Amino acid sequence: MVSDNNATEGITDLEALRNRSRFQIVFTRYAGRLYKTATQYMNKDDAQDIVQELMIETWNKRDSLTGGAGGCLQNYLFIRLKYKILDFYSKKPKQVLWEEALPELIHLSANYAHEETLLKELERIIACTIREMRPSEREVFRLRWEQQLSVQETAKSLDISPKSVMNRFATAMKMVRENVLEYYNEEPATEYQLSLLMLIIAKIIV
Repeated sequence: MVSDNNATEGITDLEALRNRSRFQIVFTRYAGRLYKTATQYMNKDDAQDIVQELMIETWNKRDSLTGGAGGCLQNYLFIRLKYKILDFYSKKPKQVLWEEALPELIHLSANYAHEETLLKELERIIACTIREMRPSEREVFRLRWEQQLSVQETAKSLDISPKSVMNRFATAMKMVRENVLEYYNEEPATEYQLSLLMLIIAKIIV
């Protein structure tokens, strides 16, 4: 169903959200753009599911949302979409995240400047962790994420087996994760923060 623009243009997002019969207005205004954005980072079926989940979540939170200027929900919806995409990938097997999702997620993170402080904190933690690594782990880590070489390319460059590359990288990442958890005292280190950690690894310059 497509709403009549002339009939709905004077209704704010929050006004529409407060009335079940008008919620379709919010859906019509944003679902298409949210879906288009989501398909840049995942397949169409997953994008559709995430947008539907976001719309249901928004309706369920209708009494607590305040919106932006003029009762606009645009910023809220697109920020929540990003969080849901990150959560989606954080639940995937780690090899899927590293090998397939990382480039898209880095691009996604780069579009949100308000996280600069958190990113800088994580960058500092990771930089310190790199210096704590054994040379064999450090060189694998740098080749994989500073130069973004594949497992096979890294193995060839270092003249070691692909399994050794994966084992050394897993050890390096365990150190990084433990240091991040320690810095945030476990509880505040949410899955979202750990997803951001993953996004910035390729940007580290020591």
